[in-house]
Amino acid sequence: METSLSVLFTPERTYFALLEKTNIGLKLHKIGTSSSPIDLENLDNPINKDSLAEHYELFHEFSDCNSMAVTIPMEYVILTQFPGRPNITKDEIMSVINIEIRQNLPQFNPDEFPTYLFELVPRGGHSHFLAAIIPKQIFQSIKIIATKINKIVDIIEISQISSHNSLLYNYPEEKENVVALFNISDKFIDFSVFKNKDFYFYNLLKYNSLNDTPEIINNGITKIQTELQLQINSIFLFGSQLNRSTLDILKSRYGERFLSIKRLNPFRLVSNELSEVDKQICARIAHHFVPCVGSVIPEIHKKIKIY
Repeated sequence: METSLSVLFTPERTYFALLEKTNIGLKLHKIGTSSSPIDLENLDNPINKDSLAEHYELFHEFSDCNSMAVTIPMEYVILTQFPGRPNITKDEIMSVINIEIRQNLPQFNPDEFPTYLFELVPRGGHSHFLAAIIPKQIFQSIKIIATKINKIVDIIEISQISSHNSLLYNYPEEKENVVALFNISDKFIDFSVFKNKDFYFYNLLKYNSLNDTPEIINNGITKIQTELQLQINSIFLFGSQLNRSTLDILKSRYGERFLSIKRLNPFRLVSNELSEVDKQICARIAHHFVPCVGSVIPEIHKKIKIY
């Protein structure tokens, strides 16, 4: 069967998972993490030297794979939402995207930013789109790394979208529910809402203190439920800054409003061949690996690549 190396780059470190696609689902063979991150926007920067050496050693440990999937963090992505109309053309979409690039990064040429385009659930009878704009340098850096380790990258995904796949694979009972998914990272919370293949919303929430995150999450949900006239059923959370305190406060303050509030376990329905030590590690830090699992699962949301 096919074995995939899934690599998740984050601002703190890089996560590795070796996953096999079997006839009865995914099987986890190995996990690993680096002690430092790589700056994919400046791969040649001398500051990356020691980190790259460590990464190449880790890649060697995970070399027994048929394919490779890479997930990039939302920190590298410019996201913009805009209304459309039926049969909107690629040129019209590119015009909107180019305006967004010029507003955010006026010093760069829009051609340097490939884009992933997602069609959201229509609002007020009109089409709506989410564009994920990614610097071309990110793709080039990933290609350089893959070439060094004699691998071909089959998939390049962005973390929040990959995490949708991970959630529905591991919690199939949620397919009929409207789910809010929160990735709590350093100073930012990625917030998306979906129901199976229907993608409703994405937003980035800022916070100054982890103590503020339960209220920020609740306010974000209340706002989107009002604006979209949408009842959210379940809340799932993951990310490097998720802790027990945040989860407990959310449950105690707002639990009665929802069917469930849970830490997302990306290994819930994934079989494994791990040692007892690695199983314990997975149990403690599973919420860090959410996008890793999702990137090797077929996408639930239709994505248009614009280069």
